[in-house]
Amino acid sequence: MKKLLLLFTLIVGTYSFAQKIHIGPEVGMNLLKVETTNFGREYQPGWYAGATFEYDFFDWMSIKSGVFYSQKKQSSEAYDTVPLVIFGFDPQTIGLGDIDFNTYSKTESRYNEHFVEIPLMANFKWEGINVGIGGYCSYLFKSRLSEIAISQSPFMQFIDLSTLDPSGQLGAILPDPYQELITGVSNPSILRRFDAGFKTSIGYQYDQVGFHAAYQYGMMDYRTSDISSPIQRHQFFQFSVNYLFGLGKGKDNQPRVD
Repeated sequence: MKKLLLLFTLIVGTYSFAQKIHIGPEVGMNLLKVETTNFGREYQPGWYAGATFEYDFFDWMSIKSGVFYSQKKQSSEAYDTVPLVIFGFDPQTIGLGDIDFNTYSKTESRYNEHFVEIPLMANFKWEGINVGIGGYCSYLFKSRLSEIAISQSPFMQFIDLSTLDPSGQLGAILPDPYQELITGVSNPSILRRFDAGFKTSIGYQYDQVGFHAAYQYGMMDYRTSDISSPIQRHQFFQFSVNYLFGLGKGKDNQPRVD
């Protein structure tokens, strides 16, 4: 009799626990700021998709988590100035007025990063409205760095080197008037593998379908080391839609309504 009573208690407890669990797919996009120009900020989308999990502690409060694929992007710029030196001689010391013998270079870098991400949030509910606060951790499993390097030499653009040096020997030691080089590297070592930070969200759940907007703010620099510039974090807006299934409910039961 005691064994039957214990079995009945376990079944009821498991069923009651399952009734508070909701799982389902969630898909959306990250809206990422990749550049700030004179015309304003430039944003690009990144994919966000996975499976979400929610456990109801009360009618007004739950814990949300899940496993997601999250695409993040970053950009950076670097500038450099190199004086023209020929066999140890600097023409700038002659004092030829406004003639500029420097070579100016600019390197634009774009990082495309792919993470496995796990959020953990406290979700507060009221008549279908959801407000969440918590954090996330993520692991970088794939990335690519694309760079475009542009160099310009005002002095070399001013002179006709082919006339002064038909043999081309002088051109071998002088900088190019203009040069543009595009490169790409997979999984660059400069990127940090682990990322973690804070996450807040607001949304609306109607029956099994939910719409959410969130904001993520990383705690650490996305690069392993770069002392030449301030800390640069992953921070962006996120928009998603989910479809939740309640466990422990029969086919004839009503769907979930917050």
